[in-house]
Amino acid sequence: MQANSWPKSLVLILILFGILATWYAAVTPYRQAGILLGQRDPQTRQRLQVPDIGAPDERQHVNYVSQVLEGELPRLVPGDFENYQAHQPPLYYLMGAAIATITRQTADPMQLKWPLRGLNIALGLLTLVGVFRLAQLVLDSEPLALAATALVGFMPMFLALHGAASNDPLLFCWMTWALVSLFRALKTGWTSSLCIGLGVLLGLSVLTKTSGLALWATVGAGVFWSLRRPQKDGKPFVLKTLVQVFGLALLIASPWWLRNVQLYGDPLAMRAFNEAFAGSPQASFFIQQMGASTYWVEMVGWWTARSWVGVFSYMDIFFRPELYAACWLALLVITLGGVFRLQDLPSESRPLLGLCLFHALVVLVLFIQFNSQYFQGQARYLYPAIGATSVVAAAGLSKLGQAVEQRGWIVLATLMVLGNVYLLASFLPAQFDLRTVGASFGGPG
Repeated sequence: MQANSWPKSLVLILILFGILATWYAAVTPYRQAGILLGQRDPQTRQRLQVPDIGAPDERQHVNYVSQVLEGELPRLVPGDFENYQAHQPPLYYLMGAAIATITRQTADPMQLKWPLRGLNIALGLLTLVGVFRLAQLVLDSEPLALAATALVGFMPMFLALHGAASNDPLLFCWMTWALVSLFRALKTGWTSSLCIGLGVLLGLSVLTKTSGLALWATVGAGVFWSLRRPQKDGKPFVLKTLVQVFGLALLIASPWWLRNVQLYGDPLAMRAFNEAFAGSPQASFFIQQMGASTYWVEMVGWWTARSWVGVFSYMDIFFRPELYAACWLALLVITLGGVFRLQDLPSESRPLLGLCLFHALVVLVLFIQFNSQYFQGQARYLYPAIGATSVVAAAGLSKLGQAVEQRGWIVLATLMVLGNVYLLASFLPAQFDLRTVGASFGGPG
């Protein structure tokens, strides 16, 4: 199979993703007040009223774009509920403002729904093409590459994230395509164009979210792995590559980091973030109340596992526990199969699958570090590695026999698409109605 071919099956997956993601965008409420059925106000013990029942943090992401359209970059101020995303790097919001300008929208947040949700649907399509290319490079199999793409593209949580406004989808896109560039360099050799492209992607990743730094660790590991291969320049080659890639990345990221130093006192604005989120759920509180093992397993672990598959509204709409268990059992079986497949791959592909696992580990370590301070059992913090993990899972399908390897993706995609249709046509509209009908909340639209 040629590396640049576009199989019809991939086009079909992209079309179905576009339809489903648009459907999620249509079903998910936008800046609509409501109540959370599973959460209580700590003072009144009544069900918690919120100003936006739809997608988590979407209101604040949209407010950021609105301020950019008014000609300013926001500054994070503790206690400002409407702008608690103001510490985020600006790239997604500049792109959103550009789309809004092109479509002749004003800074009114109510006009930004479809420009911003539409932008993320488009980003999801780019990410899926990247996942397909990534799986091709690692597994050299069209059916397995299609399986990896379907595993990502039809995951309900992935679809829901791309049917809402946030900077997460842009980060997923940079992460995926950076791995594609890195793996191309490792398979075919480093060139100046690959170094420049990779450096740009690294820089853009941290101009999107600070967690883009996880990508830097993976790329660094990949460059140092090049030392194991014969290079005519030896160590100077590696040093030259590191300077080209990371020098360009630093050049792109440094203006934003210097601004943060001036405004907040540190390049990543961590002190301002900690001050602004001092009232957020603290890991230490839960650990004191229930013990470390209960916190990490039953809270962080179980909440994150469920949200990998799909949890909606503000972590308030869940499936039945049996469904989550069944999904995770299937994912674990094929993912473990992919780990055991490592030794079966050709020698040139083996380190690529190993780097997929390494990238997932780096993202996981950052997630654990974050949850050691704040309780944030949300899989979207792990999704920067979703392309890499899906490649590993797709590799595991080959351990189930040749028939599964060749046609398993069809069964997988069909079941996932049908599950999403049920969610969108019945389950989610009913659940959102329960949370919005008759609800009221004072505050700006």
